[in-house]
Amino acid sequence: MEIKTKTTSGIDVILTGREGMHGVEVIAECVHPKLGKIREKVTWETIKGQGCAHGYTMYRGKIVLFGLLIPKADYDAVVADILAGIDSARADILASRVLVKLHWRQGHPLSGWVAHDHAAELLQEHGVSKPISGWGDIIDQDYVDLLGEEFLWADLEREFLAPRREKHEADQAAWKNKITALAKEAVLTGHDQELDRGMTDCDGSADECSFDLVIRRVGPTGDIKTTRTHCH
Repeated sequence: MEIKTKTTSGIDVILTGREGMHGVEVIAECVHPKLGKIREKVTWETIKGQGCAHGYTMYRGKIVLFGLLIPKADYDAVVADILAGIDSARADILASRVLVKLHWRQGHPLSGWVAHDHAAELLQEHGVSKPISGWGDIIDQDYVDLLGEEFLWADLEREFLAPRREKHEADQAAWKNKITALAKEAVLTGHDQELDRGMTDCDGSADECSFDLVIRRVGPTGDIKTTRTHCH
């Protein structure tokens, strides 16, 4: 997306939208009457409804700070266009109109499968890739073994996402049924019913204690109450 417009001072400027490392970027290009050719990112600020392209350039042998006020309507048009392109690209992947392509990233000491651009974002959002601190998002070998290095989203949905979602829904239903049954039992007996128990690290509320016994019980209304016993 490219728009030719003018700054509030009358300078001809071209705004170009693109995807950057941290989202959408708008680049302003112009020839300033004093500073010469300028090409800088537009940083949106609420300055009388304007966007301000600011940066540093050389002027008369010195580095100087400059600012160009960009009309908000033009700025918004560029952003809207690039966002529409992003939505379209993501929609194409989800509708299986394009392939998801994985790439092998060789590293030391860690190597693994990765995706790029919108595919990487979608795989992360759906829990297919997992972040590794200082490395990036890595895709488990199991996905590659079953689907290959290139696959349609429909294949991923059928083989992994749908079964995982169905299991989660079944687990949630079983959990709710268990709570309901224990709540009914609590009504009949007049006592809270034990849901589960386990050992965990001490919460720090007792001196010289390392472990706590945590018991959760369900009351007559289905509320879950937690008791903690310090085991030292």
